Amino acid sequence: MAIELTLKEKIVDALRKLGISFDVSNVSIDHSKDSAHGDYASNVAFKVNKELGPTPLDTAQKIVANMDQSLFSKVEIAKPGFINFFLKSDSLLSVISEIIKSDKNYGRGKKKSEKINIEFVSANPTGNLHVGHARCAAYGDSLARIMSFAGYQITREYYVNDAGNQIRNLGESIYQRYCELFGQKANIPEDGYMGEDVKIIAKEFKDKYHDKLLEHNDKNLQLLTREGMKKELDNIKKDLKFFGIEFDVFSFETDIRSSGAIEKTLNELAPHIYEDQGAKLLKTTDYLDDKDRPIVKSNGDYTYFLPDIAYH
Repeated sequence: MAIELTLKEKIVDALRKLGISFDVSNVSIDHSKDSAHGDYASNVAFKVNKELGPTPLDTAQKIVANMDQSLFSKVEIAKPGFINFFLKSDSLLSVISEIIKSDKNYGRGKKKSEKINIEFVSANPTGNLHVGHARCAAYGDSLARIMSFAGYQITREYYVNDAGNQIRNLGESIYQRYCELFGQKANIPEDGYMGEDVKIIAKEFKDKYHDKLLEHNDKNLQLLTREGMKKELDNIKKDLKFFGIEFDVFSFETDIRSSGAIEKTLNELAPHIYEDQGAKLLKTTDYLDDKDRPIVKSNGDYTYFLPDIAYH
């Protein structure tokens, strides 16, 4: 048991003897800034002075008189009512055996009913992860591990942007590299993907489908896009697993789009939406944003912002 918690429980026991019911979580224990004032200090006398008074100093004296002081070499009361604790050396050493006994569970929090969803990384499935994604992965997973250790019920979620222009550009980029393998010139879109991963995926499609996908039509592009995105996502999962990170949930933008959630969100936000040159903008400046944000483009496509709002 942590020294701070032990101190809190001893204070609560003393208050119980004095006829006061006080929750452990409400007891404040601070590290003393000056060793001359002890190892720890508490201002609990101020919190219960109304019940015990007449002054915090008198209250502090009553608390100390009813405390088990076996852990302390000395307990002092400082004006106007602080209690300073000086710990015995052996009481500080006693925690070592507890740490050894508890091993990896030392400090683990009690299981809580609160559920927390942590969504992190969520890189678009259009290429390999880079060092920026690795930073987010380490940060998010560390947070999840710490909060899980503290007793919270944690879900790790990866949100997959598998719709929109970036996905269409991935499919077109794969198609162009696929055609290149048959001697045709690759016309990669301006916002396309030039990485080696796209070339590798195109080669895999050539080996699997041979020349069956050479015709530039919606059916072939949809197949290349869908399967190409899956390969990119599988690569991301593989890299994350190698990095020691696995997710509990993968949420997909296409599921949000097909569920009707975006149309519902648009209806709910209608009072805060206006049109400008055919596009729809959300009046986020009403909520301290520096400018209003487009949520539907002039061609009817959704911006990133709208599906993300629906997702949340």
